[in-house]
This record gives sequence, C-alpha cells and structure tokens, in this order.
Amino acid sequence: MISHSYLCDNIEFMMSCKDNEFDIGIVDPEYLDVNQPNQFMRAKGGMVNWKGAPTEIYFRELFRITKDQIIWGGNYFTEILNSNNVPYLRANNNWLIWNKKIAKGMNYSMYEKAWISRKCIAEIFTLSPVGKTKDWHSTSKPRELYQHVLNNYCKKWEYKSIFDSNQGSGTLREACFSLGFNYTGCEIDENYFDKCALDFERYTGGLFVNNCDIKNIKFEGL
Repeated sequence: MISHSYLCDNIEFMMSCKDNEFDIGIVDPEYLDVNQPNQFMRAKGGMVNWKGAPTEIYFRELFRITKDQIIWGGNYFTEILNSNNVPYLRANNNWLIWNKKIAKGMNYSMYEKAWISRKCIAEIFTLSPVGKTKDWHSTSKPRELYQHVLNNYCKKWEYKSIFDSNQGSGTLREACFSLGFNYTGCEIDENYFDKCALDFERYTGGLFVNNCDIKNIKFEGL
C-alpha cells in the first residue's frame, strides 16, 4: 500500500502527472458562495478570498489525471466550463448526500452534496460529524464518511489508487490506510500539512513517518 502526502500547489502537482494516473479523484475543494461569486466559504474566519479555489484549469487537470471523480460541493461548480463551453460537472443523478443530523436553525449546513462522475444510484448517508472531525481544521469531514465512500463506490468499481487534491485534515488519507487503498494527496497549507502528518503517524503507528514534502521542488516539465 502506498500513502503519499505532498506539500505543494495542487495544480502544479496535477500538471506533473500522467493521463489517468489515478483510478479516482475524491476531492473536497473550497466551496463557492453563490451570493458573492468571487468569494469562497470557510467554516471559521468568515468570507475570504482563496487562491486555491477551483478553476477551469483545476478541473481540466483533475479530469485528465483521474478516470472518475467524486467531488464534494459539486453543486457549486456546475457552471465551470471547458474550452468548448461544456460543463465539467454534467447534470446527472449520481449524487451522494451527506445528512449531518444537524437541527434546523443551527448555523451550519444540514447536508452536503458530492457529485459523482460514474453512473450509480443516488443515496443519502446519515452521520453526525460531532466528535468525528479534527478540531484544528475548519472543514474536516469524518473518517467514517470517507470509509463509506471507499467501501460503497471504490471497492465496487475495483479502484485502488485515490487522488486527493485538498488533503485538509487528512481523514480521507486515514480512511484509505484503514481499508487498503493507495493514496496520493496535496496540501498547500504548511500548518495543516504538519498537523495532518502528525495525526497520520499516530493513526498508523508510525508506519508512514516519512511524508513527501516537495514544496520547493520544481516539477519536471513545468
């Protein structure tokens, strides 16, 4: 089993990869605030400009290096078009809805949606995030949510290599380790990267103590 974590810009990394290098991209990019098109939401700290938010280039490279994609917040990105004015996230019924079991009226979204490129049956997965996320990360998702994705989609499709463009709190990486999937992830925030590396070392019992920090390495061909 392979588990690589890179401290780098995800677009630069993707541009260094081969076509269809990974079976699937399971990604959780910054979510667009539909009321302020140039702003992106973060759970803590209010509205901020975020240079890592998805663009046409991001989706072009993501779709080039992965055979299929599961994209959290995909409902915010359906209007991003390729050079032929075709949306990357085409309309389909292949959605996974994460019901957070959050009471109505609280200052949190009650659910999140993941767009899935491959034909499947739309479903709702119910799981409270309380006590299951990393408190040091603003938008951490539960490891159990990703284990559900890996078990119910990737195993069925016989996929083994997972690409994560926004590693964040590292719960997808931990889920991949727990279920035997190969993982490759990028994180541009050095603070998040270091905390994730420490958590992952603890989670794996030190099996993967050497993370791949290539922040200052120029990718071949770029």
